[in-house]
Amino acid sequence: MQETKLTSKEKKVFEGLTRRLKVPKRKTKVQVVMGMVGLVGSGVTSVARELTRGIGAVVLDADDVRVLLRKEKTGYGHVREIVLELAEHVLAQGGNIVIDSDHIDPNKRNKLKKLTKDRGAELYFVRTVCNPDVMLGRMITTHYGSTSKDLFQASETAWRGKYGAAVDKIREFWRRTPLHYFWNSENGGSWVSKSMSFIYAEIDTTDGKKWKAEVKQVAAKLLR
Repeated sequence: MQETKLTSKEKKVFEGLTRRLKVPKRKTKVQVVMGMVGLVGSGVTSVARELTRGIGAVVLDADDVRVLLRKEKTGYGHVREIVLELAEHVLAQGGNIVIDSDHIDPNKRNKLKKLTKDRGAELYFVRTVCNPDVMLGRMITTHYGSTSKDLFQASETAWRGKYGAAVDKIREFWRRTPLHYFWNSENGGSWVSKSMSFIYAEIDTTDGKKWKAEVKQVAAKLLR
């Protein structure tokens, strides 16, 4: 599968993550790969983890890869390739996968499609959406972890005051918003969610009490 040659540091990260992976028994009849789609703050990680419990799967978090690459003092250029290698490793063991990474990029989706087709697995994309005010509120009030575990905690920004991690996370949200929403200038203006034909299910996480029930419904459909 791997077409890009990883550096020694990238291989070290891949091998370390491989050793840590525990592949649970899948609950679906056929192997399933779930690719997440959604903005920072929309609940991508929470939904991904809830999905794993419903279908019996491993979460592959692209940010985990980035944190480890940063510890090795190397760049993020091959994060996608490392995640795909990890996915291939899990599929070879008969496991299901939920990939916690935004698959809004069609090139990213196509590489995942090739992998799942080669392995005979079924591929689905699940999108998380949320009221923009709620997303921003989450990013501002989140408790950011230590520099060794949290991707945004150690990020560099021009802001020298407190909450630098939140500033960086909001910057990423701002940068990627046009990929997921378009601006409607009527009645004062608002962001409108873009229609995406490749989405299998859409989970609205605005209401903290309802979204888990929606995830359970998605999992139940996959178990049939």
